[in-house]
Amino acid sequence: MSSRDPNDLCPELRPIYFQWLAGVKAAGHFIVEICTWRSLDEQAKLAKSGASGRIHGPHNYVDAQGHPASKAFDFALIINGKLSWDTHIDADHDRRPDYEECGKIGEDLGLVWGGRWKSLVDCDHLQLKGA
Repeated sequence: MSSRDPNDLCPELRPIYFQWLAGVKAAGHFIVEICTWRSLDEQAKLAKSGASGRIHGPHNYVDAQGHPASKAFDFALIINGKLSWDTHIDADHDRRPDYEECGKIGEDLGLVWGGRWKSLVDCDHLQLKGA
């Protein structure tokens, strides 16, 4: 089963995640964590379904003791009290999609935003560079 616990992020990513979360809140957005870590079995199922391009991805890392140490996280925006997967929504009416705003906050902290990928665009995904 996948985790939503920020403690399952690797030590390098965890403080960046909390900085990102503070930035997102300061920008007036509300999010929910969708995935901070997932098992290799779950990742393989996503790859087989076409929802992921990798069998082993940045969500699957573990530390030397075998504990989760993800190098990525997924999130969803809460718009009017409901999860929104609409990557074009601009609920704050600033002429910039809200997912793009959240992605840019991550990029400004040195993360890679999946919304910039050319194939399998993943607007709800942020990860460490090189992950």
